[in-house]
Amino acid sequence: PAARTSYKGLLQTFVQRRTGRPISRDDVQYTVHQEADGWRATVTVLVPPAPSSAAAAQASAADDPDGGRRLTCSGGPRARRAQAEEAAAEAALHELGELREGPRQAQRPQT
Repeated sequence: PAARTSYKGLLQTFVQRRTGRPISRDDVQYTVHQEADGWRATVTVLVPPAPSSAAAAQASAADDPDGGRRLTCSGGPRARRAQAEEAAAEAALHELGELREGPRQAQRPQT
């Protein structure tokens, strides 16, 4: 069987690389709810600035006192709760430019 990619794990690794510390509860938060077409998840990620990006840190300081920004992404409907979280993490990784292929039914929520 083919190995599965853990998009949640990849997202956590991305945040840990950027922060240089273990991930905290506030760094990545999932909200999951069931709809008529299946489970849907939204992930909110505190995206720290790139280490060499002092200007970007100043520009985004309004989003987070540490200089990061909050990114919110949703995945498409899935049959299981855990799959919905994986789909949301995949959408966030695409938005961050960490994945090359297009997300499967990923979408950003409208605000």
